[in-house]
Amino acid sequence: MTNFFLPPLTVLLPRSIVHLDADAFFASVEQASDPRLRGKPIAVGGEKRGIIASASYEARKFGIYTPMPTVQARRLCPRLILLPGDFDKYELFSRLMFSYAYDFTPDVEIGSIDEGYFDLTGARKPALSIAETVRHAIRQALRLSVSEGIGSNKLISQVASKLKKPAAFQFVPSGHEAQFLSPLANKWLPGIGPKTANQLNAAGLARIGQIAQTPADLLGLLVGSLAPQLRNFARGIDERPVVPARAPAKSYSEQETFAADTTDEEFLRATLCRMADHLMAKVRADGKSIRTLTVKVRYNDMDEEQAGESLAEPTDLETELYSKLSALLRKAWKRRVSLRLVSLKLSNLYEGRFFSGLALDPAARRHDAQQRLADIADELREKFGRGALLRGHDFILQSRTGVSPVTDSSRPGILPVTNGSAAGVWPVANSPLINTPLQRGGANREGDGNRFSGFSAAPPKSYQIAIVQRQRLGHYAARHLATGGIAILGFRQSKFKNQNSKIQSVPLNLHSYYSFLDSTLSINAIIELAKRHELPAIALTDKNNLHGAVEFAQAAAQAGIKPIIGAELEWSGRKLCLYVQNQTGYHNLCRMLSVECRVSRGEGRVFD
Repeated sequence: MTNFFLPPLTVLLPRSIVHLDADAFFASVEQASDPRLRGKPIAVGGEKRGIIASASYEARKFGIYTPMPTVQARRLCPRLILLPGDFDKYELFSRLMFSYAYDFTPDVEIGSIDEGYFDLTGARKPALSIAETVRHAIRQALRLSVSEGIGSNKLISQVASKLKKPAAFQFVPSGHEAQFLSPLANKWLPGIGPKTANQLNAAGLARIGQIAQTPADLLGLLVGSLAPQLRNFARGIDERPVVPARAPAKSYSEQETFAADTTDEEFLRATLCRMADHLMAKVRADGKSIRTLTVKVRYNDMDEEQAGESLAEPTDLETELYSKLSALLRKAWKRRVSLRLVSLKLSNLYEGRFFSGLALDPAARRHDAQQRLADIADELREKFGRGALLRGHDFILQSRTGVSPVTDSSRPGILPVTNGSAAGVWPVANSPLINTPLQRGGANREGDGNRFSGFSAAPPKSYQIAIVQRQRLGHYAARHLATGGIAILGFRQSKFKNQNSKIQSVPLNLHSYYSFLDSTLSINAIIELAKRHELPAIALTDKNNLHGAVEFAQAAAQAGIKPIIGAELEWSGRKLCLYVQNQTGYHNLCRMLSVECRVSRGEGRVFD
């Protein structure tokens, strides 16, 4: 008898794709990190000569949009608060924002710094419920407004999120895709720019529904080979998958627009060298080498010139670029008139480090030593800030601009904290800055146009306290971080005096990864942080459980830190932290948690 083996049946679940899009991201991050900016017209961009990169919705009421010249925005809104871009801060908030999506699925495609997709197909909870949870968590913890669209594919979810911004939340049921798209203008379809839209409008195809009903061969007369895909999009068909991994970078580039046109060749050369420092650090961090560098200049009349050169061998050392930069600058700067912008681009990438010299050759030994030195310099700058190590061109720039090259992370009172490959900044517990409110010079004075002239006394920025990639201290601590609060470890802090009479803050509401979906800190990580900041005691108050209590008590005792064991409960709609005083208290807390667990399952009664 013949045995037939049938393949297992595959059940194709309807896809559930969520498009997450932050509203006015750069401006919203500035408002989240400084409560004084909330409700006011603000914009991120160049002070005098640049364009508006992001405008708050308060500013958009005055007609300000992106991209608009800064001068025009000032005329429309004289009281506009204009802030320079801080992309380190924006990238940090972006990682924290998308980390909430990673709580529910690994299939997260980050399209840009402020928007992306996540695939909830097959999730245990309804996609609508998860999307609402993510949206609410971002709003509560980071004080950011986001728009979300939920649909059966990437096109539908993206259009749904952008259609009614800000704070949009729209769900398009499966099977209603074509009906949802039909009345919309053709510009909402991917691949249709202003020129193609005008052609379609002239042909009477102004609406997506009209495109969906047009045969592909006729549509091809207008858009060519794009017709079949465009027609599928118009009918709500989009098979593009959510791709979690980003495509690797094909080049690295940086540019700078000067506050005033300049002919100072030494200053321009120093600027390019500083760009090379920044870019090559990224190249090394990505484990790559580069072989081609291109310098571009922009004249005061907006005309541009560029010059490039390919090295004989790939390199990951900025010191091998310095001499090339001077020559390329002179080559690109053909007209001896003032410049308003210079840029540097590194391309022609290679995987890994490259050097073809023999190991015993003196040049090879020097090259190897330079690579080790570069790695050490990267580690020091990552740990203590860009100001930890300076080169000669940094001091040239400082003498020309009067701006210190020392970054925020190297200020007194700030220490770096590393968790895996992600780095954040933690305030020193006994720093006097912790108990000093953030103050910014010249803020909100009548008659000054609401300009900000910079921080006084150099207090730590609230966003720097956050630990990258959701190594955060629970939702409530994250909210304090985003709103500029100083209670960095929970609801409250008690103060102890050590032998030197220095005041130290003891965190009394700290969550570990036993608080599911609320923290990713391990017990060992918590103890290491406490040791690093020389805390005499620390409290662990996981939500509704004592699962980490034994491990925490043993690790803290071994580190010479007093463990405070407790738990966080909800009582009558309020958060309640209970702490153990002795063994009897521990037994009582265990009993209360057990009773609460039974009550939540409907198996017991509420104790008095």
